[in-house]
Amino acid sequence: MKIELPQLTLQQKWETAESNLDYFIVCGISYTKSHGQTAEDFGTWAGQVAGPFWDEEKSKDPRGLVEGISINKQQFQGFQMEILDESEISISARMKSFGDNLIRKYFKNRVSVD
Repeated sequence: MKIELPQLTLQQKWETAESNLDYFIVCGISYTKSHGQTAEDFGTWAGQVAGPFWDEEKSKDPRGLVEGISINKQQFQGFQMEILDESEISISARMKSFGDNLIRKYFKNRVSVD
């Protein structure tokens, strides 16, 4: 019997990518907590790891960072960003991202991410 590999639709690819990312975030938080640290510690560490990739945006005004976040997050369904206030040195924004519902659905009672 010959195996036929599945061909995903774009929608299925997005859903799979989001689920995989949620999984790795939950794993990272769970691992960190199993070593006596917090979800915030994991977020700080992840930010430090990602820092060098943002060097180019750091050299720009705050728009570079906000634009970069928007570009990265647009790959996820339901992403929304609203600029609330901006000046030469700061930008206040609100965003709705991905993952909250998936994390609650798939990892409920299995691991604490709070």
